[in-house]
Amino acid sequence: MRRDLLRTVGTGAIIGALSSILPIETLKAIAQELKPLEKTKLAVGFLPITCAVPLIYGEKLGSYSKEGLEVSLQKIAGIALIRDKMLNGELDVSQQVMPVP
Repeated sequence: MRRDLLRTVGTGAIIGALSSILPIETLKAIAQELKPLEKTKLAVGFLPITCAVPLIYGEKLGSYSKEGLEVSLQKIAGIALIRDKMLNGELDVSQQVMPVP
């Protein structure tokens, strides 16, 4: 449906319509601002399933260090354990498994 809309209306028209609602140029400027990182050492929890591939691959490619981050990936056996580690402050961030509320 998205592709049909883009083909029919055109990307320029959609961006123009969004510009009337959202300050796109301002958002672009904010995204380009370089501010110091709030935190450089991050503990990231993930479940060993396919949707964790970007996290793991990012580490293998060195993407985190390129951005000035020291990321510690922790493979966690279950969602309840991730929740507990987040609540205890052992993890800074975790993978979001979409079907899970």
